[in-house]
Amino acid sequence: MTPRAVLRYVDWLIARDRSEGAPQEPLYEFECTTCATLDTPDGGGSRSPASESVADGQEWAIKHSAKHPDHTHFRESITRFWRTQIQE
Repeated sequence: MTPRAVLRYVDWLIARDRSEGAPQEPLYEFECTTCATLDTPDGGGSRSPASESVADGQEWAIKHSAKHPDHTHFRESITRFWRTQIQE
């Protein structure tokens, strides 16, 4: 007897991950795009720590520009957590 594959077609649902331990708020990070273009082994990327507060990243960017006055452009990354599951 040879094995047979059984295919089951199902609908999937995607929604925000509300499970225990998953961050419930988005995480914000700011990256200096001037640093990111520097020719260094790690890409020179200088970025803020991830935070649930956008103000933390903005404050980091201002402090970074104060230390490096020619670094005035930043990229914001927002991370949200999602979960997929079979819709019953």
